[in-house]
Amino acid sequence: MEFVFDENFNHEESFRDKPQSSTYVANRRRSVATNFEDVEFNPPIRTSRRSQPRVGYINTVALPKRWFKIKKLTWNKVAWIFAGSLLLRLIFMESGILDYQNMNRVMDEKAKVLVSLRQENVDLLKEIKKIKTSSSYQKKMARDHLGVIAPDEYLIVFSR
Repeated sequence: MEFVFDENFNHEESFRDKPQSSTYVANRRRSVATNFEDVEFNPPIRTSRRSQPRVGYINTVALPKRWFKIKKLTWNKVAWIFAGSLLLRLIFMESGILDYQNMNRVMDEKAKVLVSLRQENVDLLKEIKKIKTSSSYQKKMARDHLGVIAPDEYLIVFSR
């Protein structure tokens, strides 16, 4: 409650003739009351209440929210779409990450083949050197590959 003190205040006239607004109440305050009879009791000033939203239970249908609206296309959304497209291009397009992984796999396989071919070349060079220098190895190779027999051996051939 508000207390208004006024010497020249007539209680009956104030409620009949004058509107009760906050600007009027603020304008008519002039002095401090000198006795108890001069004290005026005003009702508290009410603020406007917000009305409750009207709910139409029959006609309203909740629509799913869409994350992408053309009408509300902001720079933030444009930047994210652009970054997403660059990421997809980086992964799936030609000379992208998947292509890079495939090329690395092929390179590893080719490196393994190269190591095995080099080892095979070293073994063949050793065998060629042994054939050139060792006569016993030459005889062994002739027996294995050419079918040559020694003079003190007999050849036995079985018929089918």
